Amino acid sequence: MFFMILAAESFFFYSGACLFVLGIITCFIPRHMRLGIVSMLIGDALFAAGIAFLVKSTDILISLGLETDLFIQHNSIFAVVFSIILYVVMFAVFVKFFKRKKKLTAEKDMESHENQNLSLKKETTDDAAIFANVGKENKE
Repeated sequence: MFFMILAAESFFFYSGACLFVLGIITCFIPRHMRLGIVSMLIGDALFAAGIAFLVKSTDILISLGLETDLFIQHNSIFAVVFSIILYVVMFAVFVKFFKRKKKLTAEKDMESHENQNLSLKKETTDDAAIFANVGKENKE
């Protein structure tokens, strides 16, 4: 049980640190800053769970069936693989559900610019029609 507690502690430490680093890297990708912040927060939560709830998290890992010698010996590899899989799932969810509608906003912007241009042209023709007779009235 002692070795399992140490393995659980290092598992949560490595997975939290890996997610935190992936989150920092993701914050520098232009349209994925929200994903970077969320992954940093989840990494912090995993790291805190490994510190504050070590015995409870060890019990959860044992209930999942991870009390094997393979897990105890290679827990850092399991942690990195777990965090990468979790990050890929979060990335897929963010791309699917929180994708910005870039084409839609670009089309709306183009329509609004065209409408503004048409209204400006109409105003200038109205102004031209008003001042068209000014020169003729002065000559008479």
